[in-house]
Amino acid sequence: MAHVVASRLASGALGIVDRQPGDDSVSPAAGLMRQRLVAYCLTHREVEIVWLMASGLSNKEIAAHCGIAVQTVKDHLKHAYSKIGAHQRTALLAKLIGM
Repeated sequence: MAHVVASRLASGALGIVDRQPGDDSVSPAAGLMRQRLVAYCLTHREVEIVWLMASGLSNKEIAAHCGIAVQTVKDHLKHAYSKIGAHQRTALLAKLIGM
């Protein structure tokens, strides 16, 4: 499954590869992903962290972008994984894109 998610991300399936959180000019697929993030009752910060993760940033890059510690990024992702019912990045993304 990881290679399928990776290939879809590489082809821009989510429509967010080159976009930032808060960008209103998103594709319909990215809009659907945002709706799913909200439906899982993620906090604003968790949505931002997941969005950046889906854009391909590492935990270290996300931390630098948000001005927080890497451990805080990991904590937010842990909460997101729990709420979404995933145990790793690819599983989380697969659930969000409806695989």
